[in-house]
Amino acid sequence: MKVIGKCQAMVSSRRELGLLTFLFGRNWFPLVIQLLFTAVFILLIFGGLGANTTDMKFAGILRNTNLANLVVWSYWWPLVIVSAVIFGRIWCAVCPMELVTSGLSKFGLKRKVPGWMRSGWLITVFYALILVIGIHTFAIHRVPFRMALYLILLFGLAVVFGLLFKKRAFCNHLCPIGPLLGFYGFCSPFEIRVRDRQVCHDCRGKECISSGNYYNFVGRSCTSELYPATLWHNRDCITCSQCFKSCPFDNVGVFARMPFKDIFSGLRLTSSQTFLLYIISGFVVYEILSEWQTTKDILAFIPNQVADKLGVADPHLTGLLTAVVIFLGYPLLWWIVPAFINRFSNPDTGVWEYMKSTAVFFVPVAAGAHLFKSMLKTTSRIPFIEHSIDDPNGIETAKAIAAGTLFLDNSFVSAVQPYLTFCAITLFLISIAVSLAALTRKCHAGEGISVFPAATGVLTYCLIFVITIVWWRF
Repeated sequence: MKVIGKCQAMVSSRRELGLLTFLFGRNWFPLVIQLLFTAVFILLIFGGLGANTTDMKFAGILRNTNLANLVVWSYWWPLVIVSAVIFGRIWCAVCPMELVTSGLSKFGLKRKVPGWMRSGWLITVFYALILVIGIHTFAIHRVPFRMALYLILLFGLAVVFGLLFKKRAFCNHLCPIGPLLGFYGFCSPFEIRVRDRQVCHDCRGKECISSGNYYNFVGRSCTSELYPATLWHNRDCITCSQCFKSCPFDNVGVFARMPFKDIFSGLRLTSSQTFLLYIISGFVVYEILSEWQTTKDILAFIPNQVADKLGVADPHLTGLLTAVVIFLGYPLLWWIVPAFINRFSNPDTGVWEYMKSTAVFFVPVAAGAHLFKSMLKTTSRIPFIEHSIDDPNGIETAKAIAAGTLFLDNSFVSAVQPYLTFCAITLFLISIAVSLAALTRKCHAGEGISVFPAATGVLTYCLIFVITIVWWRF
């Protein structure tokens, strides 16, 4: 088998990280951390429910003065992105939703997940709805009350999926965050693998994949339907560490590896994953360009023109239209145009096949941009922390800022800006170098992809960020 061959080729020359292996092998991990995060999750919901507004200008301030909203969008989410690039899907291991859906599935109906859910398209559609409807239409990232409703929705879906379906159905087939973290995990310098594949081959019980262990409280078999002995990339493993406990031979460990290893592995995304990454690429462009008013206006130019032509004035519809153009329209430039160019030299390679073959090369650039956004977000919100602690609800603080009676100390934010600029340029130089090296190797393998169109697409995508940063910062 191709997968076995890949695995066998990677057995030697690995360095195991003993401390992480020890941690993952403890029975209390990740349960204790999940219980702690579940308590925090509930507190964040209550913290958001008490702060509501229909004034979107005021919401732009309230988003940073309400403690719950500040924690979720300015610190939790950026740290999740950073953790994914470094450790893969480590957040999935400690996520409250995993605890809820796995725990309830033990007592639920244990129905088989329908094929249309297993295809991956449900996740892609759900993610798109969150971006287009949730964020850009109803501003769940700005209004704390709506943020709380969103968290309640996720919690409720985790409960329903746990009670209805077998295994970890919510995490595997609906969670909108997991696949994004899986993509960024391609860049991680760590991996969970077995020490000796011969031990797995000789094992008769196969406790790590045995159906009889699916619902063990500790030492469950893999409910993501992965076999540790054949793992060769970081996309699907949620690092729950249950295979460490279920293995009777203590044969699973955490190993160091070359960063960006999965980018060079020849990994090919499915159709649903490709379209999800297509949407993510547009989302990350919005995340960076919206930080500076000039590029934000440029980004909004076409949506505004379309809205004017159609006579759309309602802010919700305008937000919906803007999201559709940014997340579905703009990515045509760096995905579809190069695909058509590729057909001149490779007429047998269709547009969709080209996209699936080259999708992985956009990951380093998107991850680098998202890391930069995370640094911008966490540092720029520091002046709000002390005020949100004093006034967790945040409404009175927001009113004071809006009235001009409360001023924020932005001296630290200003001081770190040159360092953030340096980090951004470094990230993009590394990401484009990795992407170009990987796609050049693939193109030379003779798989119907030419270097010029593939490099054009990735370079176009990266240059959007580089030009923005240089124009903005210099």
